[in-house]
Amino acid sequence: MLLAEDPDKFPNPEYINDKPETCPNRRIGNVIPEYQKDPFGTIIANSIGLDKIRTECPHFHEWLEKLEMLN
Repeated sequence: MLLAEDPDKFPNPEYINDKPETCPNRRIGNVIPEYQKDPFGTIIANSIGLDKIRTECPHFHEWLEKLEMLN
């Protein structure tokens, strides 16, 4: 099983997380049994970078903007 069978069939990475059995950490865990969301999720996010994640994930970006406005 691939992490995302065909990335072009999803508008953005947020659509991959459409049900509990297909959430990203389960997809990765199916391919890499040693994967643990903590700490690997943080390491992966750091290597991708927040700017890229915000660009690729508009809902996440909007959520962050709301949080930033609270400050």
